[in-house]
Amino acid sequence: MKEKKGSFNLAFITTIANCIYIIFVIKRDIKYKIKMLVAYSVIVLLALVNYSALSTANVIFFLALYANTAKINKGSGGAQTGGTTGTSREWEDNNTGGFFGSGGGQTGGTIGTSREWGAPNTIETIKYTDTTRTIWDFLKGKGFTDIAAAGIMGNFQAESALIPNNLQNSFKGKLGYTDTSYTAAVDSGAYTKFTSDNAGYGLAQWTYGARKEGLLKYAQRQNKSVGDLNVQLEYMWIEMSRGGYLAIMNAFTTIKAASDFILKNYEQPANQGAGVQNERAGYAQGFYDTFSIK
Repeated sequence: MKEKKGSFNLAFITTIANCIYIIFVIKRDIKYKIKMLVAYSVIVLLALVNYSALSTANVIFFLALYANTAKINKGSGGAQTGGTTGTSREWEDNNTGGFFGSGGGQTGGTIGTSREWGAPNTIETIKYTDTTRTIWDFLKGKGFTDIAAAGIMGNFQAESALIPNNLQNSFKGKLGYTDTSYTAAVDSGAYTKFTSDNAGYGLAQWTYGARKEGLLKYAQRQNKSVGDLNVQLEYMWIEMSRGGYLAIMNAFTTIKAASDFILKNYEQPANQGAGVQNERAGYAQGFYDTFSIK
């Protein structure tokens, strides 16, 4: 009897552990997690006739899940195939000039954890700066059309306000860093959890380990700061090249379509609703109106 009770307890604990892992560690949208839980429930039901068998099945399932977490979190397509997923985060509106980042009078966005925007479906006014010009010229130099370049920039505006050293706002208090001090600590090696802290960082708010590690190693090979604008643009280009983004993006004929593709494939925040789409497309239209050669 004690042996049977022990088997039940182990089966129960491992089942709960796997459910927690799927819900809190897997960085995908709720629909994806529900599908995983449904698939996992089939395993539980099949093995339920024998508690020891269920425990063994749970351990095997967990090991397989753990071994493939990085691939699962990357998601499908885009920079998630080179890249990232997003859960979209809570934004703090302690900024000047809108719902974005810090530096240049603004504070930060994310690929990582997002709020309900409720944004009006309007074209956003975009300020011409050296940074916006640099990013636009970089994208055009790689061969992107005006529509494609605007679609990319609109999303990065929503993510980070185009601030390359932007640390996700909700992590500043948790980690005790500002944009500048976090970047300096990562560059110097004083902060060693850059690839595992799950904090959004940079233009695209790179969040997950594999992508942040790639960004950091690329910066180190160039002997540059991880917060360097050109380093991040080149790393973004590496990711997009892997995903065949140039041809895909250049095929779009509307700002909205180009913006939505980046949102759903390269950024992949949890909230991809109409408000978020309109907000980003509005920024994209603003960049198009500012820089496009008519």
